[in-house]
Amino acid sequence: MNIYKKISDFFLKDYLEATDDIFVCAKIRLSFKVNLLVSFVMILFSYAFLKNTPLLGMFMLAVVMINLSVPFYLKYKRDYLLATKISFSSSLAVIWLAHIALDTTNLLAVGIFYVLFAISAGFIINLKWTLRIFAVSIANMVIIAGLHYYQIDMFRSSGLIAVFSNFENDGFKDLFFVSRIAMVFGVIYAIVSEYIRGREHIAKKMTQLFEDQKDLNNELEIAKLQYQHLIEGVDDMIYQLNEEGDFEFVNPAVTKVTGYSKAEILEQDFRSKIKEEKGVGHLDLHLKLIEEKRTTAYQEFPIYTKDGDKKWVGRKTNLFYNEHGEFLNSLCIARDITEEREIKQELIQAKEKAIEATKAKAQFLSSMSHEIRTPMNAVIALTHLMLEENPRNDQKDHLNTLKFSAENLLGLINDILDFSKIEAGKVELINKPFNLKQIIQTLQHGLGNTAKDKGLFLDIELDETLPDSIVGDSLRLTQVLNNLVGNAIKFTETGGVTLSIQKIFGNTSSCSIQFKVIDTGIGIAADKLDTIFEEFAQAANEDARKGTGLGLAITKELLRLQNSTIKVESKVGKGSTFEFILEFGQVQGKTRINNQQFKKPISIKNYPHGLHGVRLLLVEDNLINQKVAMNFLHKWGLQVDVAFNGKMALDYVEKYDYHIILMDLQMPVMNGIDATKAIRKMGGVYTKLPIIALTASAVLDVRDEAMEAGLNDFLTKPFLPQTLYKTIAEYTPEIEIVKQAS
Repeated sequence: MNIYKKISDFFLKDYLEATDDIFVCAKIRLSFKVNLLVSFVMILFSYAFLKNTPLLGMFMLAVVMINLSVPFYLKYKRDYLLATKISFSSSLAVIWLAHIALDTTNLLAVGIFYVLFAISAGFIINLKWTLRIFAVSIANMVIIAGLHYYQIDMFRSSGLIAVFSNFENDGFKDLFFVSRIAMVFGVIYAIVSEYIRGREHIAKKMTQLFEDQKDLNNELEIAKLQYQHLIEGVDDMIYQLNEEGDFEFVNPAVTKVTGYSKAEILEQDFRSKIKEEKGVGHLDLHLKLIEEKRTTAYQEFPIYTKDGDKKWVGRKTNLFYNEHGEFLNSLCIARDITEEREIKQELIQAKEKAIEATKAKAQFLSSMSHEIRTPMNAVIALTHLMLEENPRNDQKDHLNTLKFSAENLLGLINDILDFSKIEAGKVELINKPFNLKQIIQTLQHGLGNTAKDKGLFLDIELDETLPDSIVGDSLRLTQVLNNLVGNAIKFTETGGVTLSIQKIFGNTSSCSIQFKVIDTGIGIAADKLDTIFEEFAQAANEDARKGTGLGLAITKELLRLQNSTIKVESKVGKGSTFEFILEFGQVQGKTRINNQQFKKPISIKNYPHGLHGVRLLLVEDNLINQKVAMNFLHKWGLQVDVAFNGKMALDYVEKYDYHIILMDLQMPVMNGIDATKAIRKMGGVYTKLPIIALTASAVLDVRDEAMEAGLNDFLTKPFLPQTLYKTIAEYTPEIEIVKQAS
């Protein structure tokens, strides 16, 4: 038994462990035993036949080899039915052939053997195989009986096996009969023992299954109670719908929200009782999901309670279908979102109001800027004129004070507008090639005089490896450096300011540049370092008189837009260091920088040549602004005509030829933008006629609209005389060349 167990474990263990059906396991064990028994008997007969009938003996050995290969096939291929059929077919073929060859006359023994063989085949395989073996057995017995009746010896008469005469010995036939009966009883024993073992195994399995089923039922009961508690305890509505939209199940939350009882909701005609909005009601949306074959969806729709109150519901629906795609039911989880929708609507309204407030704020700033800049234009421009008319020393001091105060007021207006642009997200970066060294030279020239007036130095430390041409937003860089250096000069009384510019990284396509502004000023307290970049903040209250508190806030935001941050180190009484790093593109090849800002400076000191020969049309509706501009334009030698609005400007352009037009934007009858568009539509030379905006509107949107309309440049009031002179000269170069040559 130990040997059999080891053999059976080797061939069957893996297969049996992978098979859950205990009846199949019993059949496999029985098939294995029968296969070994039949193979053993065939080995004995084949040994006897090999001596006298070699052909039959070799055939039986071949069948034995087939039978012995079946367990290996079962072990590695795991095809129980196929292996068993092969075993029974080969065994039946040999037995059938042996009975005919041996001329077996004891048909009763043969019949009993075939019956047992057929029953075992039916038990191990199926009923069809029982019937097949019975059919083959009856045919075999008929053949044997016929051969015996007619005294025909197949093998001897055919001359194939002459040695069969040796089998006429009755002792051998008796031995064959006894061995055959022994094999029959062996099969019976195998079937009975396996049946008993199988019953015991099945009983144990059934007991185990019963215990497992009992445990499973307990777990299911606990899960059912937990599920019921969960369904009934949640605030969300959970319900099930059929194909018609009728409710098949609802939890208490549904009755709580709708006001209907559970019995009312589960009635088939409940749909006819409830009020729904057509197209967006519970039923219409549900039927639409089924029509679209959706499996899941989220929907928001209104419902009406039993009292007639309107509520909004957000519902997640899962729809289930059978294997044929036919709808089964849907499970819905819904929530009362009425309050959430109200809050959402309030937020939307608040957002719309905030947008309107922002627009109103922008409009207010635009209007106030325009209104303030108009008189400021006269103040600053007339101050410049009076300073150029050789005033007395005491008058000169008063005029310089007036100029300083007016420029400070203009700086305040510019800071507020810049901060408003940043706050509204209207600042756009314009990346173009520019010359960094020329920007620094311009900054040094502009702020150097301010530092010199205070008795301070302004040093520039430039890295020699800095490229001449880089790609970035030169305007924003200039604004940041002006803010930082201007602040440093403003809050420094002794010593001076150093601007250090060093390249810290560079390749063929980009470079990173570090900027440091170092001063020897009053410094900043440690507890103020985190707040100085906030809008309207000052390091100390006594410093409020020195600025708006917006410069550093604007600087921080401009750097943020360029993916950079600013750092500060400071000690009170020792000075401060502001540092930031910007990445710029590198100009490839020998690309020339086409930037008017860096053309050769045009000197207007004492106006040695003027702008004689230039005919200019000034379009301006304000008499004071006309007078201020005319003073400078006549002084520079221009021939000037004045139009009070855009319509008048069109009439002048049609009658006379002009080299350049200075165009105000906000005017009665026709504004400057519409007038510019009309001039450009005239075609020909009018498409290239320089038209410069000279306006008190400094808002970015107005500037963009003006440039899109066809204006060539944009100057804001109050204007600096030298800026206006340079602009006119740059847009009328041919006229100036003729004049200078003359």
